[in-house]
Amino acid sequence: MKQIGSSNDGAVARTAPVFDPATGAQTAEVVLATVKDVDHAVTTAAEAFRTWRDTSLTARSRILFAFRELADKHRDDLARLITAEHGKVLEDARGEVARGIEVIEFACGRGSSVRTSRPGSTHRRSASRSAWWPESPRSTSR
Repeated sequence: MKQIGSSNDGAVARTAPVFDPATGAQTAEVVLATVKDVDHAVTTAAEAFRTWRDTSLTARSRILFAFRELADKHRDDLARLITAEHGKVLEDARGEVARGIEVIEFACGRGSSVRTSRPGSTHRRSASRSAWWPESPRSTSR
């Protein structure tokens, strides 16, 4: 039987069955996280955030574009996984993947909308801080 995931604490892993919603047949077992697994995930995420928050908008955009390219390259594989694990018709699953890629594309474009600074907002490494400010027709004509 296919096993999805693994435990980080070395203990015998508890599992739960995974069923194909279309047929009701068990297709795999998923490893259930332990408290130690969750603590490790939270600690790792907090450490990653300390690096990510200081990453430039250009570097973040490059990472997101690379993620978008991977999602696009594997769109059929992703759609098949959605079909197998959620019971969606393949065409519906392809639509879900396409919408997910659109969300990634939106995130890729956020860098260009946050590159503006306002007086009084300073960053520890520069004289201005990047922030998103919606532009209105009046604010651009002044």
